[in-house]
Amino acid sequence: MVKEISGIPGAKLQLGRELVLERAMELADGAGLGALTMRSLAQSLGVKPMSVYYYVANKSEILDGLVDRVFEEADAARLGHVASWQQAMHNRAIALRNTLVRHKWALGLLESRMSPGVATLRHHNATLETLRLAGFDVELATRAYA
Repeated sequence: MVKEISGIPGAKLQLGRELVLERAMELADGAGLGALTMRSLAQSLGVKPMSVYYYVANKSEILDGLVDRVFEEADAARLGHVASWQQAMHNRAIALRNTLVRHKWALGLLESRMSPGVATLRHHNATLETLRLAGFDVELATRAYA
């Protein structure tokens, strides 16, 4: 769906899943998760609520997508390769903390979602890989990460 952006003659807004999640994150960042409804999201996009359902099935899918975006943002903020696993884990923790400072609403959601996205799984796998490469066995790596 292409929607004209109000105030900008000829400018078009290409509605899609990524834009829906971007606006959902903006709403959550601005007013908290309580303000994020399908109706408020549709209003911020300038469309009817039913148009949003074409791109996301329900609010739960939006929340899953938001969590995935948070993990993606945290992973993008990490520093490059480091010499020790301790420094790697420290960098991961700092990157995630800084991301959560920007998205205060996300803390309670990160580990509560039942349908993790690609970025969420990538983050968890990379963290476990860091511990496994440091010599942690599977059980100890899992306990250290939990």
